[in-house]
Amino acid sequence: KFVFFSIHNCDKHPEVPLMEIKYCTEKFLQDLGINHIIIRLCGFMQ
Repeated sequence: KFVFFSIHNCDKHPEVPLMEIKYCTEKFLQDLGINHIIIRLCGFMQ
């Protein structure tokens, strides 16, 4: 299983480059169809 650490609410802030990259990576993983889990951490946990 592939584990990806993303950012909480990254889909709501596309104007922030890092959040846009994280959200695009989430979509990419979903489109690949591989076994994965996305953990959306708050900024403090990053």
